Amino acid sequence: MDLKNICERIREISEKAAGGASAPVAYINVRVGRKFAFSEAEFSEAFRRAKWDTAISSADIVISRDDSLDCLVRIDEITDFFDEDGNCDTFVVPESEATIG
Repeated sequence: MDLKNICERIREISEKAAGGASAPVAYINVRVGRKFAFSEAEFSEAFRRAKWDTAISSADIVISRDDSLDCLVRIDEITDFFDEDGNCDTFVVPESEATIG
């Protein structure tokens, strides 16, 4: 699976998970597995292009490596921005959609 397709899939899953939320998506936390062959910079740039002018255009991707993962990418958490009290909502990604590749 190429990086563009991975990022498009993350975008689709994130938009679906946050659908109808009043606040925009702020962070998408992902782990990349041992088979992930791209650098963090390449991944960040590809994601920046994939999210352009979409419902998640405000989101930043937070990447961590986890060599114990068999999949390429796992979406761990999607959150909106913190409010004035320091709270944020976490959007649920169904387990069946959380892994890519």
